[in-house]
Amino acid sequence: MNMVQAVKSVLGNYFNFQGRASRSEFWWFSLANFILNLIIVFVHFFSPISGLVLNIIVSLGLIIPSLAVIVRRLHDVDKSGWNYLWALTGIGLIFPLLIWYTRAGTEGRNRFDPPLADGKPSWEDDADHEAEDETDDEDESV
Repeated sequence: MNMVQAVKSVLGNYFNFQGRASRSEFWWFSLANFILNLIIVFVHFFSPISGLVLNIIVSLGLIIPSLAVIVRRLHDVDKSGWNYLWALTGIGLIFPLLIWYTRAGTEGRNRFDPPLADGKPSWEDDADHEAEDETDDEDESV
């Protein structure tokens, strides 16, 4: 995923706090947001009023998708979105959030994936398949 795809994906999931966001989606969007804020600082340097107005508009427009991609990123590492409240503490920005943001996502399905067609949560299906595999192995050894 590149920066353009990440920004399109995040803005396309504007109010979506469910599901998962990959590391690349999260970090490319974060970089785009950082670059946009540098541009706003540059505008503010030459025109304080215009820079302030632009900053308010952009901040209000991006706060929801920014929170949504953070929550989906935490879901990707199998953590609740409520863990973002660690950001309210000073140490929470470094540990554990930064570590969780940089970790690879959970392989396969996790508890934040959508339910399967039969209505069972996705993580229960994986456990059922593992149990079936074990019983098949036992049957073959008899």
